[in-house]
Amino acid sequence: MSKNHKKIIISGVLVAVAFFVIFYLISPLIAIIALAKKMPKRIAPIKSALVNQEMDLLVFELEYLREDVTKLNSNSQKLKVFSFLPFVGGYFTDIDTTCSLSLGMVDTAIKLFGSLEKAIPNVDFKGWEATKEEEAARQTSLTEISNFLSSELPSYKEKVWS
Repeated sequence: MSKNHKKIIISGVLVAVAFFVIFYLISPLIAIIALAKKMPKRIAPIKSALVNQEMDLLVFELEYLREDVTKLNSNSQKLKVFSFLPFVGGYFTDIDTTCSLSLGMVDTAIKLFGSLEKAIPNVDFKGWEATKEEEAARQTSLTEISNFLSSELPSYKEKVWS
């Protein structure tokens, strides 16, 4: 084997390793950092929907948040390739676990609030200051909500505990 042939093989291996590291380590880390910096802006509308007591907007904003959490999760799965490395491998596994759990929590919240909104269309988070008619309607809604929650919440038990 000639020296030029060995140099070509070594160069090819180095290029392949470089592409592997860029695709599975550097690119996902940059994407995760960029998405993490955007999270406060993504969470602010959810907080606003809760404060303003807008159930339909809450579900919409949670679905919007889900897109970014899905991107985080897919990038964290690429990092999982490096979980065998000493010292830093555990961090990559932790990142993947945290992203997977976050995606599960967002999915559970969307499903719970979405099903609550569909089951009881006039549900809201409004306070207790109301007229007599509104108070009677609210008591009916509270009864409907409690019936719905008592039948629906047990199906979420496993997801919440995980």
